Amino acid sequence: MILFKEDFLTQRAIVDTETKNSAFIKMAILLKRMNIENNMFFLALTQPEIQKYDPHHLTDNSEELKQRIALECKLNPWYYFREVIRVGASGSSGIPYILNRANLAQAWAYLNCLDSYLTMPRQLGKTFGAISMGSWLEYFAGNHISLGMFAKDAKLAQENVSRLKDIRDNLPKYLLESSIADTNNKEGISYAALANQIITFVAQKDKGAAEGQGRGQTLAFEHWDELEYYENIWISFATAQAAMGAAKPQCIASGCPSGTMITTTAGDLDDPKCRFGCSIIYNSMMFHEKLYDCRNKDELLNVIDTNCSNRTLYMEYNYKQVGKTDEWFFDITRNMSDKRKIEKEYLNRRTPGSSTSLFPPELLIRAADSVKEPVAVTYYESLVIRWYQNPKMIMEDPVLRNKPYIMASDTSDNVGRDYTTFIMVDPYDLSPVAEFKCNMTNMAFVTRAIKKFIIDFPRSIFIPERNKNGAMMLDFLLAMLQADTSFSPFTRIYNEFCQDYTSDTPSFRTLDLASGLVRKKFGFTTGAGSRDTLYSSVLTTAVQLTADRFYSATLVSEIKGLVKRNGRIDHSIEGHDDSLIAYLLCVWFAIFGRNHHMYGIKSDELLSLITEDGASTDKESKQRTLEMRARGKELVKMISKANNSIVRNAYQRELDKIKAYLDEDFLEEDKFETIAQVTEQAAKGKLISDTALQILSFM
Repeated sequence: MILFKEDFLTQRAIVDTETKNSAFIKMAILLKRMNIENNMFFLALTQPEIQKYDPHHLTDNSEELKQRIALECKLNPWYYFREVIRVGASGSSGIPYILNRANLAQAWAYLNCLDSYLTMPRQLGKTFGAISMGSWLEYFAGNHISLGMFAKDAKLAQENVSRLKDIRDNLPKYLLESSIADTNNKEGISYAALANQIITFVAQKDKGAAEGQGRGQTLAFEHWDELEYYENIWISFATAQAAMGAAKPQCIASGCPSGTMITTTAGDLDDPKCRFGCSIIYNSMMFHEKLYDCRNKDELLNVIDTNCSNRTLYMEYNYKQVGKTDEWFFDITRNMSDKRKIEKEYLNRRTPGSSTSLFPPELLIRAADSVKEPVAVTYYESLVIRWYQNPKMIMEDPVLRNKPYIMASDTSDNVGRDYTTFIMVDPYDLSPVAEFKCNMTNMAFVTRAIKKFIIDFPRSIFIPERNKNGAMMLDFLLAMLQADTSFSPFTRIYNEFCQDYTSDTPSFRTLDLASGLVRKKFGFTTGAGSRDTLYSSVLTTAVQLTADRFYSATLVSEIKGLVKRNGRIDHSIEGHDDSLIAYLLCVWFAIFGRNHHMYGIKSDELLSLITEDGASTDKESKQRTLEMRARGKELVKMISKANNSIVRNAYQRELDKIKAYLDEDFLEEDKFETIAQVTEQAAKGKLISDTALQILSFM
């Protein structure tokens, strides 16, 4: 089976560029444009001698040719998808399999025996890829195996069985050995020639019935369709996965891939079914086509185990990414009045209910609209780094490389529960530049990766969360950087010495870093008070300022998953906030951190490309606005003190011109100043008042 570039050599396969299935050729071109080196594995052909034959219209009726085609189907699923499958279409004998980024990723993951979770809009064939894989297992690859097809209701289960029958009925007859022993009904299909069977399951409202799903079965393949709408999914999924426990290793040992495929449209975050799905997603690794370039399966598994805890790849594709246009979207949603339904079913947006959402819907929509694919994915050993600005361009441009990037990390035990996360943001507009999260690894490894960021970006500032693991990270980091005599941790790592510095403070740069009393001043200490600060004024400010520039799907997902628990803002019981905490630390430092000059940051560098309302601007315009604001406030004072009416009127005319340019509210207290005052109170141990929160929520 061809999955990696080196497989072409070891299995002596060729690239079939003469295929008549244009979708496969177009995919190879697309992946090459995405700088993916392994961009033709799905064009593999292990028997070059059958290349010139159309399996549906043989010009050579020999039994040997038919057996060769059958063998290619068994050993090479790409040939089966590319040349053999025909999809039923009105007025035709079927159309070839249409390959897209979603079903390719889904198939490649399964053939590597990895589980996958695919979110896609309705009516774009998200289920067809899983059903096609099921047909390959049923009629070619499997032997004495059971395949489970789970659906949210009986109607969907029957539709999926019908789709599978349609694939079967459009296969060349010489590839099947039909017999009277084959079952062929709405609930399932069996194929006696290989002793395989497909069993359907429908979601159960009764908890006892839900717990019985899959029990007693030995399932080598599971397809869960519309998981985020599947009743009692948390019960049924656990039972069915246990049923796969024995069958999966046996199936893999026999040479047949085994695993779970989940396909769904986005659910409702108020619904526990959706929240269960989100818990799977959180522990998964976000898929990117760069994974295709792993040298082999061992390297792939090493990458996945570093970056997730459940060996599941999460895939999310919007309508544009699978070849549809805005015209298609407008046409398909033209007569839909329910905006939340459009968001869930056609825009992949898991939406919170109005009763639980902490932010106005328009802000969440803007945040969701800002999500984009990373422009690049790179590796630090097995750690996957997602970039939202071109890393090659940054590293080659001295101006870009020397920005005072703000970096932060939220640390965990890295033993399969929470993740250690890292994010680097642009100081000019607080937009994410790069991020990673990792699990099942050691803190020294993560620290080495962060050290590389610190060294690569010589003016960057790092803000680690100082908890148990953060303190360990800091100890590692300081030890690693000690050899570099030009490196001053006091100016590159956030510390209380700089934060609390005054003109009366004695020099601290000669302090002994070996002292625990000195080291404990480094990092942002998180406790009840500081978390309240992050989740009140800092969070509100972040959403207000950067709703159009979050970029990261993980960040937006964690923001939408926030709830009020016991009177405090926190993630839901099933949710997480590891990436969000790291991002909020960056925002806190940019807006509420003091003495930035101690880190070598100039006063006009932070937030220089956004206004206080979060709108994009440029440095010159912002400087003019600040100068006009200052002049306006000065004029107000001068008018109040002027005794001469001519002078007073001259001041008033100048003030009116400024008002016309800045709008009437420019004399109101600066929002950043107001928030800073609230934060200062929190830092002194005072709770954020409800009144202050209300003021901040309307910013």
